[in-house]
Amino acid sequence: MSEREVVVVRHDPCPWLPPGGRADVVLSAQPAPEPTAVVRLLVTSGEDVWVVPRADGKGLDLPTARVTDGVAAARAGALDALLATVPVGTTGLRPLGFVRNTVPDPPADYPWPAPVAHFAVWRGTVDRSAEPDGAARTGRDSQESDGRWLGPSAAAEALGERHWWPLHRRAAPGSVISGA
Repeated sequence: MSEREVVVVRHDPCPWLPPGGRADVVLSAQPAPEPTAVVRLLVTSGEDVWVVPRADGKGLDLPTARVTDGVAAARAGALDALLATVPVGTTGLRPLGFVRNTVPDPPADYPWPAPVAHFAVWRGTVDRSAEPDGAARTGRDSQESDGRWLGPSAAAEALGERHWWPLHRRAAPGSVISGA
C-alpha cells in the first residue's frame, strides 16, 4: 500500500464474505489495483449525490459496472460506459478509493476474483447552477437515465450501509481528507 492510501475501515471478520474473509475500505488517489471486479462512479453536485436503482432491485446505489477481466483496459472501458449514465458535464474524474475483499479460501460459487478483489470508486462533480431548477441532462446524446440527485440526509439514509460509503464520508467537503 502506498503512502497515499489510507485504510479507513477494516472488517475482519467480514460478515458479507465467506468465512476467513476480510474487507478493507481504502481511500486512495491512485486507481484500484488489479484485479478490479467492479467500478462505481460517485458524482456529486455540492453535497448532493447522483444515484441509480440497483440492477438487483435492492434500493439505490452509485452507477456501477462489473469489470469483465479485472485488468486496467477493462476497468477503463467500464468507467467509460458509466460516464454515459451520469449527468452531462461531469468533470474532475479521479479515483476516490476502493474496497479490497480478501478471501483466502473461497467456496466454488464465490463470484469474485480470489484471493483478492478490488471494488473501485471514482469521483466526479457536476455544476448544476447553470441548469434550470438544478436539473441535469444525463448520458451522451442526452439519453435519459433512471438516476436522480439525493441531498445529504437522503443519501446517508439510502447509501449509508453500502461498503464504499466510508470513502464518501471521508472525502466529503470539509473532511480532513477532502479532495483526495
